[in-house]
Order: sequence, then C-alpha cells, then structure tokens
Amino acid sequence: MTASDQSRFQPGDHALLRFVHDDLAYFIVPITIVQDDPDVTMYYAAAGSPIRKRVYPDGTSIPRDLAYTERVKLPVTIGHGTWHPYHTLSIVPSGAAYEIRYQWHVDDWSFRGWYVNLQAPLVRDDQGVRTNDLLLDLTVDPDGTWHWKDEDEFADAVAVGVYSPEQAAAIRAAGAAVIPEIEARRGPFDGALIDWRPDPAWTLPAIPETWKELAR
Repeated sequence: MTASDQSRFQPGDHALLRFVHDDLAYFIVPITIVQDDPDVTMYYAAAGSPIRKRVYPDGTSIPRDLAYTERVKLPVTIGHGTWHPYHTLSIVPSGAAYEIRYQWHVDDWSFRGWYVNLQAPLVRDDQGVRTNDLLLDLTVDPDGTWHWKDEDEFADAVAVGVYSPEQAAAIRAAGAAVIPEIEARRGPFDGALIDWRPDPAWTLPAIPETWKELAR
C-alpha cells in the first residue's frame, strides 16, 4: 500500500525500512507493520530476513569491527546481507530521533534486551518509512542495566566532520533523554511486550526485485 503523512499502515502490512543519506538508501530492511497510529509506529523485522546493505564492490561483507575512519574511505556498493540474529520489534514515538527495539533470540524467543537506535525521525514514502542512522546507540539488558554503544565510532565521525560538535551534542542529548525512562522502567522498558509474538497468519515481507531503484 501507499503511505503518506496523512495515511496509515494497517497491522500485517508489508513495508520497507530504508536508511537514507544524501538521497541514497544504504540499508534496506523488509518489515511488517504492527501498529501505526498518530502517536507511535511499530514494526517487526524477523531474524534472518534478507536485507540490502553496504558491501565491498565484490559483494563481500565489510567487517563490523573495521575502524570507522577506515570504513568511510572504502569503495562500496549496495549488496546482499542478513538482518542480525534477533527478532526485533521496533517502537518509534512520533517525531522521535530514535527507535526502541525489543530483541529476542532467534532459536527460542528468549528475551535479549532492548536496543535504542538513535536515528533521524521517520519519514513516510511510497515504500514504507525512511530514516538515517546516527551511529550512537544504547543497549539495555533485561535487568535494566544500560550502556552507550559505538561511542568510539561516533567520536570518529565527529573527528572526520560527518557531524559538527553541535550536531553531536544534539544526538547525544536525544539518547540521554531516554536514560531516565530506562532507569524508571517506564514503557517500553517495563517489559510489557516481552511476550509479544508476530501474528502466525502474517507472511514475511521481501525486498522487491526493483530494490536497486529504491536505493536512489
């Protein structure tokens, strides 16, 4: 279906989550809409789903532990990949510069914890929703213990001019604003959705054959 700022997806609809920079999509994930209201959008990404991501020109994956200062210099293209080994339910409050993910292990749906992905506010388009990853994140264990993630990578991005010091401060502030919610165990960090599961009638979405056109 087509979505705009005036229309809403329905539970079970297939869509694409696209991470876009300079009008180029560099990461594409097929998702299933769980809820789409004026106040919040929720979507599910199944562990192991085929995705599109940055890869070396020969199609091989770029090591995740490669230093950011080296990665930004690489010749890359958009190729095939796999969504990380967790089932993920993403909760995105309207206008928020982050999404909060419930994560479950693929084998037994045991709860892994939460992940706060700092990103640009969602924008709707004909394919689904798009955003841009902001590098800095938070991880939250099931007991509520939290940690900043990718601080070194974020610092490198500032050092090479991807973000100005003012932009970096705003990104960190967006993450810091979530920490009181984590520590107070307020929703979504109250665990109310730990037993959530996708509707068994839902089919898994796929990335269309025309995905290269969507990367522009």
